[in-house]
Amino acid sequence: NEERRRPVLELASLDWNQWHLIAKQIEQEREVASFVSRHKFDVNSKWRET
Repeated sequence: NEERRRPVLELASLDWNQWHLIAKQIEQEREVASFVSRHKFDVNSKWRET
C-alpha cells in the first residue's frame, strides 16, 4: 500500500500549473493518436508527394 500511495502523493504535490501542462500534453497525445489511427496514412509517402 505504501508503494502505491507514494506516486499519488507526488502528483498531489504538483501545483496547478504543472497539472494543467500535463493534462494538455496528455490531451494532445490522445488527439494525435486518434488522428493517426483514424486516417492511417503513411507519413513517408506524404513526404514523398511534396
